[in-house]
Amino acid sequence: ELYEDIPCPTASAEFRKVWKSDVVSKMELENKDLILFLREHSQIPNFQFYMLWMIYDNLFCMLQHNDTHVWPPWMNSSLFSRVQKLYDASSRMKYHTEVLRRLRG
Repeated sequence: ELYEDIPCPTASAEFRKVWKSDVVSKMELENKDLILFLREHSQIPNFQFYMLWMIYDNLFCMLQHNDTHVWPPWMNSSLFSRVQKLYDASSRMKYHTEVLRRLRG
């Protein structure tokens, strides 16, 4: 069982370093329009790229339970596909370095 939420200063510092890396900066730049759109429509205060999982998780649950939940009016299947691809790529950053794999994975 993984305990990702246990405070670890080393893992936190490494995670911050990853999110400031060239790889992540490139992902943000390539998806700037999507990130700005999500920031505007998600109603998550101070939304940042690393918070994408919050939006993806909710939208994914709505998709799985579409008999009782519907996406907000600003979401559609092509936009969700972009969110999903970006989420998949960004979630790999969680264990992007040897330090993070050792401490969190």
